[in-house]
Amino acid sequence: MTRRLHLLVLCLCACICIGAGPAGAWYPGSVIAEDGTTTWCTYCPDAYAGIDACQGLYGPHEFNAIRYYGSNSGGGLSTPDTDARIGYYGITAFPTVYFNGQTVSTGGGEEISSGATYSAIIDSHLDDPSYFKVTINSFDLSAPDGSIDCDIEVMENVPDISMMNVRIVITEDNVDYTPHTHMDVTRDMLPDIPVTVNTTGQVQNVNEVFAVDAGWVEENLKIVVFVQDDTDKVIWASDDTRPTPEYATRYFALGDRQAVGPAYVAHIYDWFEVHNVGSMADSVFVEVESEGPEGWINVLCTEEFCVGPLVEGWLQPGEFLKLHLQVVATTPGWNSIKVNITQKNAGRTYARSIEYTYITDDVTILVVDDDGAQEYENYYKDALDYFGLTYGVWNRNLGVADAATLANFDQVLWSVGWSFPTLDEDDRTALMTFLDNGGGLFVTGQDIGWEMNDIGGAAYDFYQNYLHATYVNDDTNDYDLNGVDQDPISHMLPLMIIGGDGANNQQYQSDIDPADGTASVIWTYDENRNAAIKADTGTYRVVYFAFGFEAIDNAYDRAYVIYRIMNWLRYGTVDVEEGEPAFRATLGVYPNPVQDAGQIRFTMPATGQASLKVFGPDGRVVRTLAQGELEAGPHVIDWNGTSADGSRLPAGIYYYRFDNSVQTLTKKAVLLK
Repeated sequence: MTRRLHLLVLCLCACICIGAGPAGAWYPGSVIAEDGTTTWCTYCPDAYAGIDACQGLYGPHEFNAIRYYGSNSGGGLSTPDTDARIGYYGITAFPTVYFNGQTVSTGGGEEISSGATYSAIIDSHLDDPSYFKVTINSFDLSAPDGSIDCDIEVMENVPDISMMNVRIVITEDNVDYTPHTHMDVTRDMLPDIPVTVNTTGQVQNVNEVFAVDAGWVEENLKIVVFVQDDTDKVIWASDDTRPTPEYATRYFALGDRQAVGPAYVAHIYDWFEVHNVGSMADSVFVEVESEGPEGWINVLCTEEFCVGPLVEGWLQPGEFLKLHLQVVATTPGWNSIKVNITQKNAGRTYARSIEYTYITDDVTILVVDDDGAQEYENYYKDALDYFGLTYGVWNRNLGVADAATLANFDQVLWSVGWSFPTLDEDDRTALMTFLDNGGGLFVTGQDIGWEMNDIGGAAYDFYQNYLHATYVNDDTNDYDLNGVDQDPISHMLPLMIIGGDGANNQQYQSDIDPADGTASVIWTYDENRNAAIKADTGTYRVVYFAFGFEAIDNAYDRAYVIYRIMNWLRYGTVDVEEGEPAFRATLGVYPNPVQDAGQIRFTMPATGQASLKVFGPDGRVVRTLAQGELEAGPHVIDWNGTSADGSRLPAGIYYYRFDNSVQTLTKKAVLLK
């Protein structure tokens, strides 16, 4: 009876929430990657590979790409239009990729070529709401004259259209130019068409005719239509001529999705909508997944009532579910929450999620996760957990931690990894206010000094006047760090930033000097080169590592470094107690969902007997990952989604349980195909 009632409630909720595009409704956005490139640059193939990987992850009309080849490229790949677009964005280094005209990624490398960097950016934009819906009604790509007919429909009143234009680009795939076959090559860009509609319900029809070169291969051509605001270069909406999938969803979320507030009080996030944009009706599932403390209440709500962690809706094409998330923190701490969206018949293995964060205002440390697609924040979380320090994690991909947010915390730990751009103007403004009001800051990562120096102006002023550092050189190629005798943070604490169980990711650690008399060196590479400094202005304190903390090669050193830094930021001294420090048991899996492989991380509260087991949805043990006596402190165990006999487990929901002499922790993991 209980299960039948549960299903009935879900069905009632779906019926109440379903809509079909009422007046005053925003519309789900899509993402365009515009790649400024040339045929000769070393790292451009990395960008191509990353974009191609993302085109395999995302569906038609959800993500698209356009390449602009500079005029010094060979093979007839450049045009006056591509040069104009490169100039429009002010691109001077190749490759440079703009996502929806807003988020910029430059350069190459393994993370770029895998698609990881780009997919994190795409995810951060897919839930953006759009003023417009672009619909391509008909098109012709046959020579000599092609055509397109499309509608620009206003879904939400637009404040200002004076600088908005409809832009139409014809691209071609599979263009051979040794040594590569090039995709998304811009063949033509039609003249700008000013947007003339701004009120909900208005439709602007666009009907254009253009020349099609006989040398272009018709089946490799597509048309991309987008609406761009030249005031700030934001691309608000787009569509392309690829066929509409039978099964597809898109979504958007309104309002801020990260919040700091009190425990024991319900926090209600703004509305989100999940739209069926496929050509067939389908069941759509919306489910809450939480990595936060046990006992927190995370439920989905309609306008009338809250339902629970799962909603199912049968959606016809064009219909949508309208919901919001409500969180009640029943203990101090923080919670990272995903609202996962799946379809019965979509057949996707790549998760679609809207991410939320809630942090109670009684924790002392804010960790700002500003490392792009990487998960280096886990090294910081493990280190903070080791000593029982209270913290919350702010995902910079989801938005700026402004001055009002930072003001809730005594210390801020800013993790950059090796991500660009970082510490942008909004970040710097918030941090300056935080520091001027007496806050404590620990910032760490590769190439911060190089980037601030390269940008110059206000960026490098911040570097010198607030981080109190002078950038000397890049890429020291040195991984042995020496603590400074009698320094309250680094005394008797040499560090290795390669190998071990660290991130092993250091390529461009920098050489820095103190910029003024408030700053002093705390770790060196050798007698002539410095790796880290601290500064005490009398108003605020700063610790800056010109390398990534996450690369320190063992968990205890990472924990000890965090402990000393946080104590110094708060008190100006470090009183390290003798004996084993107190810390608490923790458990987590990263990434989640797990596709090829994941890491299960747990912290032993004390040396002793423990076990880590994976359970199937029927409650049977499918794999024992650890059993026996384990040392106190953080542990990491890899799991590749296999059972005890080494065979791959079916996709689905699994549970992993950590048992020790103190307590039992259980978490859920989603295993993808």
